[in-house]
Amino acid sequence: MASKIVLVDDDDKIAELSGQSLISKGYDVTIFTEPALAIEFILTHSDVDIIITDNIMPGINGQELIEKCYEERPDLKFILATGDDSSGIEISQYNNSVVIVPKPFKRKDLIDAIEAFK
Repeated sequence: MASKIVLVDDDDKIAELSGQSLISKGYDVTIFTEPALAIEFILTHSDVDIIITDNIMPGINGQELIEKCYEERPDLKFILATGDDSSGIEISQYNNSVVIVPKPFKRKDLIDAIEAFK
């Protein structure tokens, strides 16, 4: 069974390009540019398996999105994409459910991170 992926990035172009590149490889991807709408969708759709999220976004950042979703759905897996130094990002509390992918990334980087969860 293919993973159901939610991709969240406030940059419309990055969200669309990243989402379409994964869709072209056969992944089932739903794209959001608003983190709050993504959280609502994730928490009401039990078929979602993996969240790919940008870290720096207005309103709710990627780390907050992960925290809110993980509280309700600890079964989820997360890929946190960040262009910033990731050394200060604490992910150990998520029991190996979070992978950090540095930006800029290539499609292969996302696919490798997705496949690592299987």
